[in-house]
Amino acid sequence: MTATAGDLAKVFDNGFHLYWCDVSASAQPKIHRPLEVREVAWWQPEAVSAQAWRYPDQGAMIRDLVTARRLPATH
Repeated sequence: MTATAGDLAKVFDNGFHLYWCDVSASAQPKIHRPLEVREVAWWQPEAVSAQAWRYPDQGAMIRDLVTARRLPATH
């Protein structure tokens, strides 16, 4: 699956950069770098923090980022 990296979402304390990405709605995932990527899946934000993550609290941080991005902007 080809993903297009967009805006920077967050830089973690360990230096890892997380970007917002876009993919085609008909894209079929295929993992090309299994040492870096274990799984490709579409989750609802409330399910993100319940998964096993490499770093403590990473799932909760990502869930909060996705939830904030989905909320309509208030002016």
